[in-house]
Amino acid sequence: MASFKDRLIQAMELRRISAAELSRVSNVNEGAISQYRKGKYKASQHAVEKLAKALNVSIPWLMGVVDTFGPFEYTISTGKLTDEEKELLANFRKLNVDGKEKVIDYTRDIAGNTQYTAKNVISAS
Repeated sequence: MASFKDRLIQAMELRRISAAELSRVSNVNEGAISQYRKGKYKASQHAVEKLAKALNVSIPWLMGVVDTFGPFEYTISTGKLTDEEKELLANFRKLNVDGKEKVIDYTRDIAGNTQYTAKNVISAS
């Protein structure tokens, strides 16, 4: 199975996220991320949790413990995320708290407008 450093690199490449951006989103020091990517240091459990959340991958997958759950395989009742959903989620994760609140407010408003809503949509909630 892949190592933590390999999975971290893979997830960052798939997310198209730099170490600086991952640091900002995860609140893990950029220097530490660099050392993890080089395999020089082991990440603490707390750091792994933050990185997994920021990259939207499972902790076991990121740690290289399992191969069955990789990046972007999160499913909801309708199945795997579409490319558009992945892009939306990746962009959302780049936002600060204020930006995230604005996006949530906007999507609630627009989802309540029948002009913009799809028919026969299965709710994820």
